[in-house]
Order: sequence, then C-alpha cells, then structure tokens
Amino acid sequence: MKLDDLGTGGGAKTRKRMNAFDKAARLLTARRHTGAELRRKLAQRKYSSQEIKEALKRLAELGWIDDRTVAFDWAQELANRGGMGRLRAEQKLIRRGLPPELVREALASNWDDEVERGHALRVLVKLSASGPSAGKKPGKLYQALSRRGFDLGIIRDLLLNLDDPDHGCNE
Repeated sequence: MKLDDLGTGGGAKTRKRMNAFDKAARLLTARRHTGAELRRKLAQRKYSSQEIKEALKRLAELGWIDDRTVAFDWAQELANRGGMGRLRAEQKLIRRGLPPELVREALASNWDDEVERGHALRVLVKLSASGPSAGKKPGKLYQALSRRGFDLGIIRDLLLNLDDPDHGCNE
C-alpha cells in the first residue's frame, strides 16, 4: 500500500502541509520508530497534540506502530551485536522512548548473564590486546567496561581471573 492510497494527496505545485498521520507514516518508511519518537518528531513539526494523538491511534490500529514488538526486536539486535552491557542497552532503549518496564522485560528475554559475560570478555580481550589500550592496568579496564554498561560483578570476575586460562580473557 502506498501513502497516496491512504489519502495523502500530493499535488506538485499546490502542496499543502502534510497531515500528522501522513508525516508519521512517511517517517515509518525510513525506519521503525516508537510511539514516543513519532510523538516528539510530530510535535517538533508543530502538529497539534490532538492531531498527533489521532495519528498515533490510527497507526497503532493499522499495526504500523507497536512499542512492544520494537522493544523486543531492538533488544535482540543489541544482544546479537555486542560491544555494550545490558545497562547501556537499557539506557539506549529508554532514550528511544520505550517504557522502562517494557525495556527490562525485552532485555530479560534476550540477555542473560552468559550473554553479558561473553560481550564483556570480547571487549576486554580487544582492549587489553591492541591499540593504545594494550597493557592497560585493571583499574583502567574496569572503567572502560563500566562505561560500556557491563555488570560490575561480571567485570570484577573477569578482571580477577585475567590470567586464568579457564575463566579470564585468555581464550
């Protein structure tokens, strides 16, 4: 279905301002958005709160926006990508306008301690083996992993076992 099929109009010379529904639908063609992201973007474009509310309601009825699905999909993507801890992933998803309870639920279904440990271990190996970070002291490694949102207990465990081939970063 094209946007024009939904009554978007689109005269070349006599362009009127796109209504809130059409603008939100157009934004959704670029990438998935949360309801909060769409609300914020539409408000920035000076649509009235009533127009925004009606547009988001209609989009939800059509199944074009679904924060629950977005939360679980994005949590899965972040869990697969690695490079950050669960706390950083949680902050990232909340900043996208998802409710904290939903974010925690989505992350819990995709991200357990083994996933967290695996991501932290890969980052630790990378930090301690290459570039300007090579040979960093444990305190600096702790700070670097902490900034990436890894669980402090997992960081501590990895650093305590840094030279242990069975538990540390000597894979």
